[in-house]
Amino acid sequence: MKTVYAVVGLSGLGVGLASATPFNDIGDFLAAVPDAQLVNFDTLPDGSTAPLGEIGSLYGDLGLSFPAGNRIVGTFGGPVSPPQGWLNDTQVGSDRIFDVDITVAGVRAAGVHNVLFGSFPNGGVLRAFDADGNELESVTSDGIGDTLDFFGVTTDADIARVVITVLDPMGWGLDDLWIGEGSSCRADIDGDGDLTLFDFLAFQNLFDAGDLAADFDGDGSLTLFDFLAFQNEFDAGCD
Repeated sequence: MKTVYAVVGLSGLGVGLASATPFNDIGDFLAAVPDAQLVNFDTLPDGSTAPLGEIGSLYGDLGLSFPAGNRIVGTFGGPVSPPQGWLNDTQVGSDRIFDVDITVAGVRAAGVHNVLFGSFPNGGVLRAFDADGNELESVTSDGIGDTLDFFGVTTDADIARVVITVLDPMGWGLDDLWIGEGSSCRADIDGDGDLTLFDFLAFQNLFDAGDLAADFDGDGSLTLFDFLAFQNEFDAGCD
């Protein structure tokens, strides 16, 4: 089944993003970016079928602009959400270079699935840059070599450009691009702009529910150390 998503303004996305963190698991990424926006290259923001060919500004409503060479292609090997995916004609040596510009403020998370044809020793590298070209964060795929080979980042500053280098000459396809916006102040869990007792209560509710949004130390489990990490961020305050 194709994923069809509603169009929402990026100002309404995500709260509680971790700052500058790499991810190799889609579950962990979505736990840190609970309102991440999906681009599956099958549907456009209005729910209509995405046309094959140059992507360009097809996802402009989401603040995305794809430079020339980035195309939507159909029925390539093993897409995460069939039948279409993301291909780039730009090749440097044996590597494929994918890129997307982010034209709206507030995007601080990006991730992607690398679609490979089999188990290869190499995967890909995702790099996020700010508007001045400074690298904010990067992550290398774990090289599993299947359609679950997700890799992404959260950052502590706005992302203006994402570049993905696919390292294997056969691992040329990408699918399911995720973007998200979030507060760099994770301790403001209730999102009211102030740090109060209600943020402590909100954190405790997340922890008691087993929600990984309470995993403040980033170890993938909920322990006393998450309480300590939350308290440290609360005491440090928000800018």
